[in-house]
Order: sequence, then C-alpha cells, then structure tokens
Amino acid sequence: MRLKQKLISFDAREAFEIIEIPEAGEILDLLEEKGMNADVAAQLRVWGLPIAKILIPRLFEKLKLQGFIQRFFRHDLMILTIEETKNKMPEIGARVEISGGRYILGYDRGNEVDEKPEHTVEISPFAIDIFTVTNGQFREGAADLYRFREFWTAQGWQLKEEKEWIQPKLWEKEGTQGFDGDNQPVVGISWYEAFAYLIWRSKQDGIDPQDFLTDSFFDVGKIYDKENKEWIWKGWRLPTEAEIEIAIRGGQEGAKYPWNDVVGRAHYGQSFERATAEVNDSKFPPNGYGLRHSVGNVWIWGYDWYGEFYYAQLRAAQLGAAGVAKNPIGLENGNNRVVRGGCWLYTSLYLRPACRRFYEPVIREYYLGLRGAKSL
Repeated sequence: MRLKQKLISFDAREAFEIIEIPEAGEILDLLEEKGMNADVAAQLRVWGLPIAKILIPRLFEKLKLQGFIQRFFRHDLMILTIEETKNKMPEIGARVEISGGRYILGYDRGNEVDEKPEHTVEISPFAIDIFTVTNGQFREGAADLYRFREFWTAQGWQLKEEKEWIQPKLWEKEGTQGFDGDNQPVVGISWYEAFAYLIWRSKQDGIDPQDFLTDSFFDVGKIYDKENKEWIWKGWRLPTEAEIEIAIRGGQEGAKYPWNDVVGRAHYGQSFERATAEVNDSKFPPNGYGLRHSVGNVWIWGYDWYGEFYYAQLRAAQLGAAGVAKNPIGLENGNNRVVRGGCWLYTSLYLRPACRRFYEPVIREYYLGLRGAKSL
C-alpha cells in the first residue's frame, strides 16, 4: 500500500507519533517530490533508512523539518477525490477536489431577483472542506490567531483590537452547550476571523501571507490575476460565491435542492432545539460531491462582496463581448459579504443552493461558520 494512501486520513495530533510503514524509503521519495533538499534525503539514507518504524519527533527534530513534516501529513494528504468520499465517512479535516470546468449557476424558476438569471461560469480546479470547520479545529489555531498580527488583514486586526475579540463569540458565553462541542461547527465568528483562521491554516502549510496582506483586506491585485482570471494566492481562503454554489449543488445543476427537487435530509428549522448538529453526524447524507451538511446547519462565509444584481451582470457579460465569466470573485467593494447554504435556524427556503444572502463582515452570529477552499 502506498504511503499516501495509508496517511490519507491522518489527524494533526497523530502526525508526530510512531508511524508503521512497510517501506520507509517511500517517505524519502515523497519528501523529494515535495522539494526537500537532496542532501537531507541523502543523510536520511546514511542513517539507515528504510526501517520498519520511524519516530517522527526525534528524527525530524534533528533535521529541523518538523514544520515541513507537519504540513505534509496534516494537509496535503487530506484532499480526497469525489469517489474517495463515498466509501466511508471521511476524517474531520478532509477536503474534496472539485474539477475545473463550466458550471451553470442561479435559478430561474423562483421569485428571488438576486438568483436570476441562470448563467454559466468557468472555474479552475479547487479543493473545499468536506465539513464546516469545527470548534476543535478552530481551537488548534485560536491561541496564536488572536495574539499575532500576521494572520490578519489591516482592517481585521483593527476591528479585533477595537472590539476586543479574543475568541469566537459563543465561547465567551455560558449556556452555549448546543454550539460548543468539538465536532460541532465553530460559529459566532466574523468574516475577518474566518479569513484569519484560514491564513493561520495556510501558515501551517508553509505559506507566508505577509506579501499579500497589504491593505484593508487581501490586495486583490496581488492575490488574483485580473487579466488571466486566476488565483495567485495558493493558500487557504474563503471560497468564492461561485465555488460555494458549485460545491453545495454537488452536481445537481438547475435543481432546487442538492438532492434534486426535494428538500432531503438537512439540519434546519430548529428554532426550538436551538443547536447545531455535529459535522460528521451520519444521519445527514453527503451531497453528490461528498460534502457533509452541504446545506443547513450553518451559513458559510463567502469571499465575495454581495451584489443584488451580480448574477444579471455576469449573464450580460456572457452574452456580450466578455463571454463566460472565468473564476468570478464578486464586486470590487461593498458593504456586505456573501453567505450561502442556509442554517439550523432557517426554513427549507434557504437550503436551496441558489439562495444568496449576506451579512456585514463584522457580524458574529450563532449560525455563521466557514469552510476553507484553495486553488489547485
């Protein structure tokens, strides 16, 4: 069995424990593929590899490669194909790869103006979290996240200081047991906190964000190539509105719900129970792309500024000289950020993949969460 297959579901806490592998030389091959210095690889071989067991902490402390190994086991091997998500419940932290291509977004059969008209977009391949980010995952980064400026946009850090954000809103309150479990989605976070967490996650992958964080939010000219319509930033980020709709549709283009034209099983309309469901609760089936709670449970923040007539603008461009929009990222500026997917509190009307809603980016409500995305 290939090492990559054996480690596909490795948890961050397990990555520094003893790993049993039949042929440790595979580690060298994979590290070399990832760009490890050839001299270091040669030194490992001198030390007597391959061996039956490797003590990750001791061996790689000597090589000062802990960060590299942590990133390698923790994130890169967690991106699954759609087919791989169907065999069993993935580990929390796993992501699924969505193929690039042309997709139809919007919904013409409803009454909501901002969902019309249906239009085609072209999207590059991307990965997105199978599960919404949990309290447990967010806690891994929270200690650093709320202490260090490097993970924040300038405006986000200013707001954090002014409003004295030191943790998600619901962690600060008593009586929030319906929302604070390790496997429940983190909620009560603003758009800025959601993005800061994903910058922190990118830093764990060895990507330094400081060349990009130069203004009130990511400098679009530095993270996104406007001329070629491609992402320059290869770290984790909030998914665009187009990416979210594609992912939560799960291949059901033109359908009312991710399960075609029926509501299906989702966590919604819980105004009396007032609690989120665990992200890996098996009674809620995945959509066609393997996403769990693709709709319902919590709204997820999108990258884009919201525009009521943005879909109409994309359709007009499609019919005009501009043609099909490639990797659209929303309006240049605005007052509200997009949220998609519905939540535990709202009715089934908001579970429709085409449903577009928005909040001010400073809002910290108990139905707002996040998924991470990255360009591939």
